[in-house]
Amino acid sequence: MKTLILAALMLMPFAAAAEGAKDLREVYLFGADLRGQDLKGADLAKANLQHADLRGADLRGANLDGAYLQKASLAGADLRGAKFNTKLKGADVKTTDFGGARIDDKTVLPFSTEKALELGMVLEVAPVEQLATR
Repeated sequence: MKTLILAALMLMPFAAAAEGAKDLREVYLFGADLRGQDLKGADLAKANLQHADLRGADLRGANLDGAYLQKASLAGADLRGAKFNTKLKGADVKTTDFGGARIDDKTVLPFSTEKALELGMVLEVAPVEQLATR
């Protein structure tokens, strides 16, 4: 079963190009090796990502609302613009490795920016010229 899901995930970029999104809601990816994967804009709502290795994954704009992230590694992942369930209050991410994960002002986290920095996340600030055009 896990092999089929991972095979589908590998083919996802091709299918997603036609559909415009990666729909991975409620997918079982327990312990999956997703290092460096392009998951930009993926809908991972309620996905089981426990023990998953997402180091260096591109999760920009991904929806992680309600995703199970216990003991997952998001170290070095690009989380700019990603959305987490803000009602978690940190309970489901307390064992998650966020070291070096990149966030920006559009990233919605279940904890404060200060807590994110304590967890080793890196806050990327837009250059002044980009701020002026907003």
